[in-house]
Amino acid sequence: MAEEPHIPIGEIVGVFGLQGAVKVRPLTDWVDQRFRPGREVFLLGHAIKIRSVSDHRGQLRVYFEGIDTIDQAERLRGVEVTIPESDRPKLEANEYLVRQLVGLKVIDKRRGDIGEVLAVQQGAAQDVIVIPGARFPAVSAFVKRVSIEEGVMEVDLIQGLGPYEDDSVESERK
Repeated sequence: MAEEPHIPIGEIVGVFGLQGAVKVRPLTDWVDQRFRPGREVFLLGHAIKIRSVSDHRGQLRVYFEGIDTIDQAERLRGVEVTIPESDRPKLEANEYLVRQLVGLKVIDKRRGDIGEVLAVQQGAAQDVIVIPGARFPAVSAFVKRVSIEEGVMEVDLIQGLGPYEDDSVESERK
């Protein structure tokens, strides 16, 4: 029987103090649900419980059960904190995981194929879609349709948001 796939919810980026705490960069919008004392997560495919956690400027300081020294913590640098995919919250209609969007072909209503989604960055008001040469808010005013199955994101970008902004100037060559 195949093992259930896991999804990353954080990355251990360093150590904190001498008692085995690690610094974790969260990779989830559900930080309070994912990182709480008593919660079981996985490191290198092995289950481990969170003993305590605190937030420090968007980065977490996490103590795991059984990790009690700086040497033990140091060995975890670069390791992803994961959960089984079945623990993922159910998404509402028109909600997607970042990893589902990265790599989608982006088709603009007027310009056609304008590249692929390189990243989705967290913005102050909403997420921002990053494509080659441009960035735009991930809002329904611009993102008209997403099909994970087809690998396509259809957009309608206004002047100034898309790449190849020379479409307002007629070419001298016909």
